[in-house]
Amino acid sequence: MDKFKSIFTGLEIAYGQYQPGQRGDNGKQQGKAFIVRGHVTDEHWDKHLRGEGPALGIIPITENNDCRWGCIDIDEYNFDHTSLIKSIRNLKLPLIVCRSKSGGAHVFLFTKENIPASLMQSKLKQMAIILGYEGSEIFPKQTEILVDRGDTGNFLNLPYYNEMKGLRYAINDTGAGCTLEEFFELHSIYACTKEQVEAIKTEEKKIEEAFPGGPPCLNKLATIGFGQGSRNNALFNIAVYYKQSAPDTWEDEIVKAADFPIKSTGYTPCFRREAGSYGKDVRGLNRLHQFDKVEIVSITDPESSYALLDEMVAHVAGLLDKLELPYRILRLCGGDAGFTSALTYDFEVYSAAQERWLEVSSVSNFETFQANRLKLRYKDENGKTQLCHTLNGSAMALPRVLAALLENHQTPEGIKIPEALVSYTGFDIIK
Repeated sequence: MDKFKSIFTGLEIAYGQYQPGQRGDNGKQQGKAFIVRGHVTDEHWDKHLRGEGPALGIIPITENNDCRWGCIDIDEYNFDHTSLIKSIRNLKLPLIVCRSKSGGAHVFLFTKENIPASLMQSKLKQMAIILGYEGSEIFPKQTEILVDRGDTGNFLNLPYYNEMKGLRYAINDTGAGCTLEEFFELHSIYACTKEQVEAIKTEEKKIEEAFPGGPPCLNKLATIGFGQGSRNNALFNIAVYYKQSAPDTWEDEIVKAADFPIKSTGYTPCFRREAGSYGKDVRGLNRLHQFDKVEIVSITDPESSYALLDEMVAHVAGLLDKLELPYRILRLCGGDAGFTSALTYDFEVYSAAQERWLEVSSVSNFETFQANRLKLRYKDENGKTQLCHTLNGSAMALPRVLAALLENHQTPEGIKIPEALVSYTGFDIIK
């Protein structure tokens, strides 16, 4: 308690309390916040860490208009803390990220000595800008308070309410939650002197153009990372950028209808960051940061596209049949399908160990959505120029298929290798 208390020093004549309530539809924690005039007692600190009664809030600016800590309050929900930490480390900023009560982020700058509140506020505002969170609340909110007039300033809810049993804790560079002792270690690493704070380079760095000539927002996102849930939209925008920056012959040539259907395959190493629910869904082979898959792509005329979709579905089903795996095919409703897709079928294999179904492939008809942006056209039998239909499928996401093979092919003698794979493995059983 004493160590925690010494880190979060602040105004002595008043403090804040927060009584949690229900969570709103937007994910924000509802509750009652109020300022109490008086001194924070050891009992208040102890109850905060034990999660008893209202949570404690401290006003960072002191009676002398200085402070030992400040915070960027990022008020977003289902926030990707790991991506933010990656950006902070890439920019070499001495900041510590804590999860806020509503799932957003409190980004702290700690000092080893009191520094002017004006300096703390100015540096944090500049760091918020280069991190892409301009407009976020900054604590201390004031650079000067008049105690004699009754000013108290604004308090910030402290982390570690109920220690690690609550939702407010520091997050390390790997995205894992930190115990209180691990938080103290982070503080010892990143706490700054006044001279170090003044020396922090906060001029906005030139964003390396991952997409030369592309929109500034795309280049900035490529630098700071794409948050959870934005990957599909980001990849589509990247594809549009490449199409516009390096046009191919599709815009100058009309596809011959006699060439339909045009079928292609592609091997794709995939990389992704999965925030999950603090790691519970990203362990084992379920969701990997890196995995491989084979994509199947088809281009055809509108009249034939849904028959071709059925053919692609049958192709993926045939692969699973050859692997002798239990599977099911789901026709997705509009709310579950991607915004680019007119119709999507998902393939799921059964995980015997987890007793649940896991998606291993998805086959979609995009109709003219992609073709319109690619200017992918052909001439129909009447000589009229029409947009093609495009289709895409994955065949298949390999890690989950491997897990399903190991789980579903167990025999008393060992794990039986499907006949279709024996020529590749050179053996028919794993003992």
